[in-house]
Amino acid sequence: MADPTPARRRALMLVVLGIAAVGLLSMLLIGLLSGDDTDQIDPQNGELVTLFRR
Repeated sequence: MADPTPARRRALMLVVLGIAAVGLLSMLLIGLLSGDDTDQIDPQNGELVTLFRR
């Protein structure tokens, strides 16, 4: 196997960090596009989940 040079290590690290960044950004985008579901019925106790009490 070839001896890893600093340029190769740097390139590999950039590829790994790029893949991680794309994954995290896609999860963030999916979360933002899915919207806020805090007004949905809570399946554990059947109560309406709201931010403020009435």
